[in-house]
Amino acid sequence: MQILVEPTETGVRAQTFAPWNIAVEAATEQDALKGVYAKITERVNQGAKVIVVDEPTQAEDNPLRRLAGMFTESDEEFAAFQEEIRKYRRERDAEDVARDI
Repeated sequence: MQILVEPTETGVRAQTFAPWNIAVEAATEQDALKGVYAKITERVNQGAKVIVVDEPTQAEDNPLRRLAGMFTESDEEFAAFQEEIRKYRRERDAEDVARDI
């Protein structure tokens, strides 16, 4: 969980983001973090929970699915294309090195 901790005029504020959206101000960072933890614990004890759900997909729903695997390293044209990309990257890297010297 990410918690933003920042100074305030009176101490420190610790703030969580969605879905909790909790902010606690206290004199010290440790006290602010304890306050955030306490509020999350309170909500969990009241039945709150975060559930991660994967979006359901079906292979036939994805129009790109039929293209998957159409290029393989055993395909001579594709292998030559990949080598051209590597060659181009080597040339650009060499130019970058020469420019930095």
